[in-house]
Amino acid sequence: MREAKRVLLAPKLWGLLAMLLALNCMLLASQDTHMEGFYTAYQVALPEFSALPPEEAEIQAEQELVQLQELGLLHMFRDEENPEIKALIREDCADAFGADFEARLEAGEFDLSDAAIQENYKRREVLQTLLEQLAHLREYPAYLEQVQANVRQMSALSLFNQEGSFSSRNIEKTGRDFPASVELQLGNDFAVTMLVTDELGGYSLLIFTLFLALQFLEERKRGLWSLVHGAPEGRARLAGKRSLLLLAGVALGTLVLLGCKLAFGAVIYGGLGDLTRNVQSLSAFADFPWVLPVWEALFGYFLLKILGMWLVGLAIWAILQAVNHLPLAIGAAGAVLVAEYTLFRAIPDSYGIVVLRYVNLFALVDVPKIALHYLNLNFFGWPVQGFLLSLGLIPPLLGLLLAANLFLTVRKKPVSRQNSLLVLFDRLRIPFSKAVGRLRLLGYELYKLLWLQKGILVLLAVAWFSFFALEAPYPDTQLYDTELAGLSASMEGPITEDTLAGIDERNAEYSAWEPSEAVLRQLEILDRLREKASASLAANDGLWLINQAPFAALMGKNVGNYQRQNAVVLLLSLSLLLSGIFAQEKQNRMTQLLHGTPRGRRNLLRKKLLAALGLTVLVWLLFEAGELHQLIESYGSPALAAPLQSFDAFASLPYSASLGTGVLLYLLLRLLGMLAAAGVVLICSRLCKNTNTAILLSCAVLVLPACLSYMGIELFSSLSPVRLFSPLELLAVTS
Repeated sequence: MREAKRVLLAPKLWGLLAMLLALNCMLLASQDTHMEGFYTAYQVALPEFSALPPEEAEIQAEQELVQLQELGLLHMFRDEENPEIKALIREDCADAFGADFEARLEAGEFDLSDAAIQENYKRREVLQTLLEQLAHLREYPAYLEQVQANVRQMSALSLFNQEGSFSSRNIEKTGRDFPASVELQLGNDFAVTMLVTDELGGYSLLIFTLFLALQFLEERKRGLWSLVHGAPEGRARLAGKRSLLLLAGVALGTLVLLGCKLAFGAVIYGGLGDLTRNVQSLSAFADFPWVLPVWEALFGYFLLKILGMWLVGLAIWAILQAVNHLPLAIGAAGAVLVAEYTLFRAIPDSYGIVVLRYVNLFALVDVPKIALHYLNLNFFGWPVQGFLLSLGLIPPLLGLLLAANLFLTVRKKPVSRQNSLLVLFDRLRIPFSKAVGRLRLLGYELYKLLWLQKGILVLLAVAWFSFFALEAPYPDTQLYDTELAGLSASMEGPITEDTLAGIDERNAEYSAWEPSEAVLRQLEILDRLREKASASLAANDGLWLINQAPFAALMGKNVGNYQRQNAVVLLLSLSLLLSGIFAQEKQNRMTQLLHGTPRGRRNLLRKKLLAALGLTVLVWLLFEAGELHQLIESYGSPALAAPLQSFDAFASLPYSASLGTGVLLYLLLRLLGMLAAAGVVLICSRLCKNTNTAILLSCAVLVLPACLSYMGIELFSSLSPVRLFSPLELLAVTS
């Protein structure tokens, strides 16, 4: 009972679970691309179409969508200023509403208010979503027929139907696995689809499971292994209890993390839909061959996650128990996970070793990748469905790992024979320790932060995120003229007489084409571009035509929550990297001793501040290098030598500078936000007596408000430095 309280009621365990749940819910709330009010409108429209046969519902939705698009023509006609383009739109409106549509429009027969336009767009988005669902319901029977037709055709070819061959058995098995027909129903798919296709939930649960397994090594961390091993209940009985505690822990984590995420999704998306319909009604399950209700699929998903994560936890625990040296054991567990993940992600379906993707720990972590993908494996000449192979291996592996952990707990001695790998590490550590001993005060502070407190891992994580996980931001279309952007980018360079000649040449080419809305629109843009270039030449201001997209993407006002995402990542990195700078000394009871030394007060404080400054700048450099790399990959090299006023957002700026200088100032303002955050982390570290508490306090003060701001709660934007990560947004608010 005491072990259960120590493990399952540990504040750090629940803090981690709460943080993972908050992260999952935050991303779920912030990454939705539908317009505001979409799900309410969808819930209103769903009963209307679900009561009809799919074919009739699809026809009705298409007809209504056409009518709404025709109403959109009226919006365009009302707002268009170019007379030639307006004449073309007038013809389309006359075809749709009759020749007298202008009189009816003047009479107010059509509601073109802003509220009506918003409702129009919302209804169109709902209808397009319903049409996608209805298309799946209509096409799925044909898909099943095509599967059976492929089976018949391939069975008739001598190349595939050789008796006793794997291909022949595979064809027959595919025909048996997929049903001839399935009853399908239209319904709300969003919440269930989100849960079963989401990767983040699985990897969040893996982090929770790893932390849970590490809790079983507490006596080794505190030097009590020999005492526990020598106790009457310190071996077999303790191993049995910990195995059950691991099961209880992963079950608790699964139900809390995934269950709350499903409930949160149900609140956002307007429910779970009809759970009694067959799972093939959801397009995500198109390749799932077994017919069963949605509720059974959800129950099986939760059960599989619990058993799968129990197996993963037992495997990691066995590795940690097998190696006496704790850092080496953690390194071995990490190496196994990296190898398993590489095999899981890197092996294509066509490779003969694809079975290693399914006989893999990550097949139980990222379940959608194997459960929703139909693939038969060549298992000693017999076709075995990959998902079933992963399922079938769970019971024997659980038994094997339970026995292995029991054996290791009973037989593994706290003191073992000399380890050759540790001998090698000792030989390497001697010159390393001598080098560390020669470090001056600043160098030793960096050594403590980067090596002893594992800050180097945080820097590696920031570098990996910046160069491999960070996606290039979307350009902020409020900052530049999007219609002129393409032509300006294609003619990038200083505005000269040759620029005008190039514009005139294109104008003459397009004028020779048959008139259409697209051609007239292009001619209008060319005229505007020529007017802009002529004005620049007349003023002799030295402006350039540039590709506006990279600057609008980098300096955007939080488009797609990009700036907030960066703020969360960087604030979390600083919290993990710097929280131990003061708290670690208090935790080790070294504060009084240090303060009693000649250099242990002011000079030590200065070196700590300098180390924190250096690491903050290093994190900033790593992140900005990755961000600029992604921008260049997506939009090409920006014209940094162009005058700052060449970027539309700075057209009225009275100061003369290059765009490169402007970008540098922008990034320095972001660095200012990071320095302010680093100062807050140092204050939190100064107030706390151990590193873990300092990390939690820093996250509560900095990361949590940033996360809530990321979720759209603007009140918290003023409680954290997130606006400093988007300086143009800050200037817009303060102006």
